[in-house]
Amino acid sequence: MRIIFLLRRMVLCALALCLILASAAVADTNDFTFTLDESGSGYQVTGYSGGESSITVPDWYDGLPVTEIGKSAFMGQTGIETVALPSTIVRIGASAFKGCTNLYKLSKYTASDEPPVTVRVPGDADDDGKVNAFDVLLLLQYEAGWNVSPETDNADVDASGGIAMDDILLILRYCAGEDVTLK
Repeated sequence: MRIIFLLRRMVLCALALCLILASAAVADTNDFTFTLDESGSGYQVTGYSGGESSITVPDWYDGLPVTEIGKSAFMGQTGIETVALPSTIVRIGASAFKGCTNLYKLSKYTASDEPPVTVRVPGDADDDGKVNAFDVLLLLQYEAGWNVSPETDNADVDASGGIAMDDILLILRYCAGEDVTLK
């Protein structure tokens, strides 16, 4: 009985910690909108909603190269100062940067020829490349029946074939610095 009480208390503390951390989170800087190009062999950037002053357009999206900056994609984004474009870009649409009055540097970087390799990070339920309290929060929401979609392969850290409270507790213990193995 005492163990169940302690586990519930750990989960509540983890949830409280996650909520505190989530409220201090910085917005995602990759707020691009993509549309499949006419040939179906690449994507075009059709919009940007982030607030960063320096942005890098990704070279790959959903397994295909980003090949175009669409018409008016960044129009009116006065906060943008620098934009790095991948070498996969072959076309920039009309008025793509119109009204970007603070844009002073547009550069190109060499993109890879292959799509990025996906590496499994055990415990990384939100698939951001790190294991932290946000993963625990996402899994707690998932277990509570919220409409969220954790990366199930990464979240099943006890290799049981599904996501359960045992996985959440292992990730929580890992985040707390305990010596646990995430499978």
